[in-house]
Amino acid sequence: RIQAFLDSAQVDAALSAAQRLRANHSRSSWAQWARRVGYEAEHLQPGMTAPNLTVQTLAGDTLSLRELRGAPVVLEYYRPNTDLFTLQHPLRNTLHEATRPDSVTFVSISVEPDSLANRAFLRSRRLPGRTVVAPDGIEDPIATRYNVVQVPTWFLIDDAGKIVDRYFASDVPTLRQHLTFLLREDPNPVSPLTP
Repeated sequence: RIQAFLDSAQVDAALSAAQRLRANHSRSSWAQWARRVGYEAEHLQPGMTAPNLTVQTLAGDTLSLRELRGAPVVLEYYRPNTDLFTLQHPLRNTLHEATRPDSVTFVSISVEPDSLANRAFLRSRRLPGRTVVAPDGIEDPIATRYNVVQVPTWFLIDDAGKIVDRYFASDVPTLRQHLTFLLREDPNPVSPLTP
């Protein structure tokens, strides 16, 4: 029910239901889930300012999402060598290749803390864009700031730093549609991104 409230943009109802769930089941895993949903409702809804991340890329550069404003950002969380990401990888690369490097920034964050696994993956597969490793995996603040629990997960952030939406593996076509809309030179004033 809480997720249904969130999915239908009823944020206050979702927060209220999450608080009740936490109160009624404070010693269960449901309380932890309700905390994550509450965080998502308060910080990660479409139209909200994307939480800033300042990270070090594998190339050694410091990268801040705030500094990337002015062009859309595709923020991608993945775990190398999982079947699902391996299947989505070509679609993701096609999406990257369909854009100009100065028109959108792809930031890929591996939630696999094992540096050897990341190096092996990146040696055998192309992953254009900027690449980051979350040192503590899914529990790292780089991942928890965006409430990432399952991967692959993508966030599309517009040129003003606002969240367009969150996408899971089956949502890559929708991500492509939304990114295409953002990159149009003369967008229609009625956005397909708004409900």
